[in-house]
Amino acid sequence: MAHILLFEDNLSIPYGNKGFIDEAIIDHDLIIVGDATAMWTALQHRQADILIADLGTPDDYGQGIVTQMQETYPGTGVLILTHGDQQDLRSQGLLLGADQILTKPVSASKLAAHVIALCRRIKRHRSIVAVPPPQWRLCTTERQLQVNESLPVDLTEKEFNFLQLLTSSSHPVARDTLNREMRIDVTGDERRDTKKIDMMIYRLRRKVKKSLRIELPVRNAYGTGYSLTATLKQI
Repeated sequence: MAHILLFEDNLSIPYGNKGFIDEAIIDHDLIIVGDATAMWTALQHRQADILIADLGTPDDYGQGIVTQMQETYPGTGVLILTHGDQQDLRSQGLLLGADQILTKPVSASKLAAHVIALCRRIKRHRSIVAVPPPQWRLCTTERQLQVNESLPVDLTEKEFNFLQLLTSSSHPVARDTLNREMRIDVTGDERRDTKKIDMMIYRLRRKVKKSLRIELPVRNAYGTGYSLTATLKQI
């Protein structure tokens, strides 16, 4: 069964397409979300076979979706919808690894045809190679981060507390909450305090990438805070 996740900020469009997709693709289930936070939450609960996303939605800044999908869910097919005046975003989407790009407005029949073709391609690919998702573990006694059977990475107290906060929430954790819970010295200047958090996370990303050869499963929910893009098990 194909698991399809449809992300569109104008919900009147995908609900109009739902009946056509349901009729055209027999063995599938379709989940519809209207914002980026709901999209990432849905992916954490269950990885989609295909993600259909509007590249121009305002709350996750377009190409960031494609980049994060390639890093976190490389086995998911990505079909991007762009507007007619977004040719630069269209080119960036292809360069960053989107499987297909369609220009809006797109008819339900055309969308369904591309989804069917992408389903077939994904199925053929998975019959050749099946790569299990990374298994992330946070060791609470040693204050370390590990993925699969790699050597663990030592974490600073603030880095460890940051990841623990994310594991305890199913929604993005706001920066002011991170500042307070991690006991980061605040100056009262929102921009400076935000920069402290962002720099700490930037250094953590570099550490994990260098040591584990994989991206840290954390995303920046613009204007909201930070959240996990994969399950992080505490041991």
